[in-house]
Amino acid sequence: MELVKIIYPAAIGQGILIIVLLLTAIRANFRANLFLLILVVFMLNAILLGYAQVVGWDITWLQRISIYPLFAHGPIVYSYCLFMTNKQTSSYFWLHFLWLMWPFSWVKLELYQSDFGLNLLHVSSFIQLVGYYVLSLLILRRYSDTIKQNFSNTEKYKLRWLFVLISFLGALLFVDLGLTVIGGLLKNDPAYYQIPHLLVLESLYVFGIGVFAAKQPNIIFDKPLVQSNRKYDRSSLNFQKAQELGETVLALLHNEKLYLENGLSLTQLSERLTIPSHHLSQILSENLKLSFYDLINQLRIEHSKTLLMKKSKAPQGILDIAFESGFNNKSSFNSAFKKYTGLTPTEFRKKNQ
Repeated sequence: MELVKIIYPAAIGQGILIIVLLLTAIRANFRANLFLLILVVFMLNAILLGYAQVVGWDITWLQRISIYPLFAHGPIVYSYCLFMTNKQTSSYFWLHFLWLMWPFSWVKLELYQSDFGLNLLHVSSFIQLVGYYVLSLLILRRYSDTIKQNFSNTEKYKLRWLFVLISFLGALLFVDLGLTVIGGLLKNDPAYYQIPHLLVLESLYVFGIGVFAAKQPNIIFDKPLVQSNRKYDRSSLNFQKAQELGETVLALLHNEKLYLENGLSLTQLSERLTIPSHHLSQILSENLKLSFYDLINQLRIEHSKTLLMKKSKAPQGILDIAFESGFNNKSSFNSAFKKYTGLTPTEFRKKNQ
C-alpha cells in the first residue's frame, strides 16, 4: 500500500510534465495537441480519484466531476485522430460533445442514487466509448490507405504510434469499464470486479505516448490529397481514354525511371503527365488495380533485383542499393522487398548468385 501511495503522486507529476511539454509544443499542431492535452488532464483526474481513495479523502465532489470526462473521453480521442490526420471537419463537429448532456441530466435528476440509474450510466458510457474507438480506428485505417494513394515513400506520414495508442488504451479502458458494467449488473456493485489501480497503468501509458506525440513533427500536406475512398462514378474520364493514359503512365515511368526519385508523389507524376491527380488515381485504381505506393515500390523492387543479381568482386551494399532504388532507408527497403518477393534482399542475392 505504501508503494501505491508513491506511484500515484509520481504518475500525477509525470502527467503535469506532459501538460507542460504539450503547452510548449502546441503551436506545431495546435488543434491535435489541444485535444491530447485535454485527454491527459482527464487521465490526471482519474489518477487523483484513485489516490484519494487510497489515502481516504472525501471524494464525493471529485466523483461527480469525473462523470463528464467519462463521456467526453470518446469524442476527445476521435477529435485527436481527426486533426492528426488533417481531416477536414464540418461546422457540426462540436455536436459530438452533446453527449455531455446525458451525464448532466443524470446528476440533475440524482439518478446516481439508484442502482438502475448507475448501471444505465455505465452501460451507455461503455457503448459510447466502443463506438468512438471504432470510428477512430477507421479514420486511421483510411488515412493509411490515403497516403499510399498519394506517396511512394510513406514513412514520415505514418501514424503507427497513434494506432498503438488507440488500440492499447482502448483495450485497458474497455476492461476497466466493462468490469464496472458487469459488477453493476450482476452484483449491484460497480466496484466488485474492478482491477485495483488499473488507472495507474492506463495513465502511465497515456503519458508515455504523450511524450512521443509532443515530439512528433507536424504533418503538413502542401496540396490536397486524393482520398482513398474517392468515387469515380461521375468522372469525365472514359474507359478507353483511361486505358490509353494507363499505358502512357507506365511508359513514362519506365523510360524516365521516375520511380527512382525518392520523394515522388501522385501530384508530381500527374503534373508530368499534365492530367488532374484524381484522374491519375482513377487510372491506377481501376485500370492498373494498384495504389500509387504499390505501383512505384514494385518498380523499385524490380530495379533493386537487377542490382542484387550483378556479379562483382565487391558487391554493392544493401543500403546503397536501397538508396539507389528510391527508398529512404534500409528498413523500409527490406520490408517492401520481402512483401513483393517473399525474401529479404540478402536472401535473394544468395539465391541468385
